[in-house]
Amino acid sequence: MWTLQALRSKFYVVHTPLILFYKTGNLKSMEKFQSVMEGLRRYKIEVILLGIAFVIACVSFGIFARERNEKPVKPTIIAQPKPERIPKILVDVEGAVKRPGVYTLSENARVKDAVFSAGGLSEKADKINFVKNFNQAHVLSDQDKLYIPTLEEIQLDSTNQTDFSMGSLEDQEQQEFQIDLNNASAEELDQLPSVGPVTAQKIIDGRPYEAVEELLDKKIVGLATFEKLKDLVVVQ
Repeated sequence: MWTLQALRSKFYVVHTPLILFYKTGNLKSMEKFQSVMEGLRRYKIEVILLGIAFVIACVSFGIFARERNEKPVKPTIIAQPKPERIPKILVDVEGAVKRPGVYTLSENARVKDAVFSAGGLSEKADKINFVKNFNQAHVLSDQDKLYIPTLEEIQLDSTNQTDFSMGSLEDQEQQEFQIDLNNASAEELDQLPSVGPVTAQKIIDGRPYEAVEELLDKKIVGLATFEKLKDLVVVQ
């Protein structure tokens, strides 16, 4: 809005030319100019708005022209790297671990990785046996099975091996003590249970033998004596 001071200034600016025209005596020109100024005063607001619109149009045209002259910048497309696919393997972990089951591991996973995935060794595990007998750096393959025996299983297996060894030793001793019916001397046959010098000589007289059962067939010994001898004699 125009202030009173500004209007007065505009008035003096507008009327100064009239005074000059008056002084120079060019009255007709002054009347024309005064008529123009009278029209400007009458449509002052319209003229101001028209001027503002003109300024805005000029500014807008300048902005449009500048944007048109500027070259469009092509957007730079950055290719996103594809995530690297890590090969996987499936390993079955059972026995004395906290969470037995099938686990998905990365390729070239080790025994220690599989045990760790299964929650580690359980309280039933024989940790000393595990450290001694399992290579934790061993590389696993797809579909491998890893079984960690419990302490009870290890002790039971050890007992069975001991019993087997003792049985084998007894069998070996028994085989070493067996007497050949076809080649043994009377003294050797006399060492057999329920066999004296007379029976030993009868065995020698009944040679040759093709089977131990011929002691019964040839009526050299009775059934009771045969049951005692059958595991102690052989035919070669």
